Amino acid sequence: MITNRTPYLFSDIKKPYYRHCPTCKTLNYRAWYLVQYKSDNLLHNIIGLPPFKQFVKTSVKISAKLVLFFHIFAPSKTQPLGCYETSIPNVCHTRSNICLRVPCDLLETNHNHMKLFFFLFLAIPALTSAQNFAVKGQITDQTDGASLIGATVIVKETGQGAVTDATGEYILTTSRNEITLRFTFIGYKEIEKKITLTQKTTTLDIVLSPQEQTLTGVEVSGTRYNTDAKKSIQTLEVVNSSAIDNKNATTLDKALDNIAGFTIINNEPQMRAGSGFSSGMGSRVMILLDEMPILRADAGRPAWNLIPMEDVAQIEILKGASSVLFGSAAINGAINVRTAYAKSAPETKAKIYTGFYSQPANKEASPYHNSVPLSYGTSFSHSRKIKKIDFIVAAEFANNDGYHGSDRFLKNEDGQIIKDDNNKARFPNDDLVREEMRVRTNVGLRYHISDRAIVTLNGNVMYSDNYLFNFWGNSITGMYHSYKSTQSHFKDLMYFIDPHFKYTDTFGGVHQFSNRLLYSDNRAVEPIGQDAFSRSVYNSYHYSKTFAKAGGLHLKAGISNNYTLSFGQVFSGNLDNLETHGSGMHTGNNFALFTKLEKSFFKNKNLLLEFGARWEFCAVDDWSENRPIFQGGINYEIPVSHTYFRVSVGQGYRAATIGEKFITTKVGDYGFYPNPELKSETSVNSELAVRQMYKAGIFEGYVDVAGFYQTYNNYIEFFLGPWNDKAMVFEQFGFKYFNTGKASITGVETSWAGQLEISDIFSMQLVANYTYSMPVCRDTSFIFTSIRKGTPAQLDYTYRKGSSNTERNILKYRIQHVAKLDLNMTFKKIFTIGVSMQYLSAMKNVDHILVDFDADAKNNHDSWLEDLPFQGNVAFMEKHKRGSFLLNLRAAVELKNITVAVIMNNVLNTEYALRPMYIEAPRLTTVQLTCKI
Repeated sequence: MITNRTPYLFSDIKKPYYRHCPTCKTLNYRAWYLVQYKSDNLLHNIIGLPPFKQFVKTSVKISAKLVLFFHIFAPSKTQPLGCYETSIPNVCHTRSNICLRVPCDLLETNHNHMKLFFFLFLAIPALTSAQNFAVKGQITDQTDGASLIGATVIVKETGQGAVTDATGEYILTTSRNEITLRFTFIGYKEIEKKITLTQKTTTLDIVLSPQEQTLTGVEVSGTRYNTDAKKSIQTLEVVNSSAIDNKNATTLDKALDNIAGFTIINNEPQMRAGSGFSSGMGSRVMILLDEMPILRADAGRPAWNLIPMEDVAQIEILKGASSVLFGSAAINGAINVRTAYAKSAPETKAKIYTGFYSQPANKEASPYHNSVPLSYGTSFSHSRKIKKIDFIVAAEFANNDGYHGSDRFLKNEDGQIIKDDNNKARFPNDDLVREEMRVRTNVGLRYHISDRAIVTLNGNVMYSDNYLFNFWGNSITGMYHSYKSTQSHFKDLMYFIDPHFKYTDTFGGVHQFSNRLLYSDNRAVEPIGQDAFSRSVYNSYHYSKTFAKAGGLHLKAGISNNYTLSFGQVFSGNLDNLETHGSGMHTGNNFALFTKLEKSFFKNKNLLLEFGARWEFCAVDDWSENRPIFQGGINYEIPVSHTYFRVSVGQGYRAATIGEKFITTKVGDYGFYPNPELKSETSVNSELAVRQMYKAGIFEGYVDVAGFYQTYNNYIEFFLGPWNDKAMVFEQFGFKYFNTGKASITGVETSWAGQLEISDIFSMQLVANYTYSMPVCRDTSFIFTSIRKGTPAQLDYTYRKGSSNTERNILKYRIQHVAKLDLNMTFKKIFTIGVSMQYLSAMKNVDHILVDFDADAKNNHDSWLEDLPFQGNVAFMEKHKRGSFLLNLRAAVELKNITVAVIMNNVLNTEYALRPMYIEAPRLTTVQLTCKI
């Protein structure tokens, strides 16, 4: 009971007011005061309540200034009314107040005779600590019971989190007594636990098992996008490490064969027909390694062979507008490769493989008759944890003899080219040119400073001796050979160093500092004039946090800067002297601020809203511009049927690269010409989609259907034409980048995935997809350039002038129909059989010169046309007008730690070209031995 003590009076008492207690609903007469207490004795004199004595002392120590709620009660006597939610009679409480319960009529009748009693409720920080519950435990590996360092524990309702320390232990506090905890770790299956807290401290140990699912990826906290595909506002696909091993994918491009709507044409990524042939420059798909760019910053070209595939945990493919998250090069999408770190137990993995190319279907054109070209290599990786340090070291050697012959024609004693009965130039029978030999090594170190702070240092260095094959000799006898002087021989040295720091603060905020120094020396052995050197430094800071008081609002924000120094003859921009060029020194800078907000609504959190914004500053030499872009989307789930609807609209922005603006070189008789006046291209990308999850007995999966529409302004295209009017007629032709006005891409993409598992006897995974795209020019009369050809008359170039086929205004070099299927079956976890099929439609529109200058397609033509690589193009395109069908097979046997696999690509030995003047590989059969210890 409250004792009759002399109250402490305040001069700043506000006028009392009536208010119902939110817990007991009794009307009380109260006032609020802001008081600064300097002594807990003063509080004790005011409040004569022994149960609160220690609590008050603790509160004063926590905060010097406390917001106090006082209640003024009129009656001289009060009687208990049966509210015993605390240990103090007549007191009930909620999280925000404590009130003394008295009858309402006493308050009203004794208003003029009340005695003043002051009762301390609670300071806001003190209340939180008073009602906090603690959850602690250890997270271990199911296979060997070892501790998992760096595993994440998240309170699903509030977003509060913790990270396990060097012993795998975690501890977090919460004010809720009913919570759902989510436990995640890269490479392991996620676990959710809903618990009710009845004690001040609860111990909860968790065992995680390795991730084996193939339909969805491992969810990773701290990423810039939601890695749970079904809850994303954009189409998201994931490739896990086992799928990479099954295909013996030694470079990143080989690991993406089954991605819907995705093709790689001569090393160039195309997402949903968003781009055409561009000679490897100005990628519209951002390639990232651990969320940092791995494009050559000067050319915007993916460094496919630099990525350490032996260390990959998973690959995440985000489709549609991704510029808000990843910047200029992500106008069509982004591919993020996430590297793995050491698991609980030490692991050593070694792989050795050898393969051989079959004779091409067109044996007459084969560059090898008396030899067998090989593709072979080996890789090694070792990972382990030592107290607070985990690390991985790896190395790779790869050699690919390839299937291309040289650019040397057979000549007689007089030096004249020998021709066959069809008047076609002949090539040597055995004159292979090795495609690539490379050596690569990488190291990843991670040190756990504490359970909240992690510092990482990754590094990778690669040396490559390789050939770039630009154009074939002709489409009949010379399709597997190079046109004269068009094969380029390079010796590359590339490396990157990545220091990284991650800190999780006590309020649940995650701070990440990421940096990358990327060094590239691209030395041309022959022909001269193609050297390119670049140094780029990428720095970024990312912050993410879930705000419980804002209903679980999740914020992701960041700042980044990418500075590039490029020099080399190939980017000189000097047309006056293509042989000597110049230094070609250029600088580029990209600075950006971005933010993204996510919030789930309704009781089941089944409505997700996202909004993102980015401000980007781009500069190349003296040119610069800045632009804001925005993106928003919705993902809504019908909980009963597990149907997910998603809608997203996003702006895209891409500044032309140094390479697109300044490339200046000569390949054979053809040039690559600069266009310093190139403008940035912009786009708006929309997607409407539905994903239906299903489960029929032991078979489960999803069906996904997405419609997409993208519009472009100042669209950048690559054109073949007579752009060098200073040269002789024969040497005027070459390639150049132009802004071609407006364009749009409309399409639909559907995917079906399923998996089943019958105990340890049989398991199956099936993925099938189809993508249809309609890329069209929206302004066919737009004049993108005008040239003079030695006369006063001026020739204006438009879409119609530069295209071989203007039917339906389809853009050049596009594959409109892409269908894929992959089936993987495992018996008793020992035998695995896989089959992969692809259909790729033929390109309907190419540069008009490839058709107009085909000597075989004209009855009357100049003799010099016979010496061009275009000879036979029309006949080849007609022969393959129905597209290409590819079949790949694989089989493997796993005995304890050793796996033996046979992989056969292009089983039917299909002759096909995804772009004109470049033939794809014939059948390749590979035997692979993998050992894990």
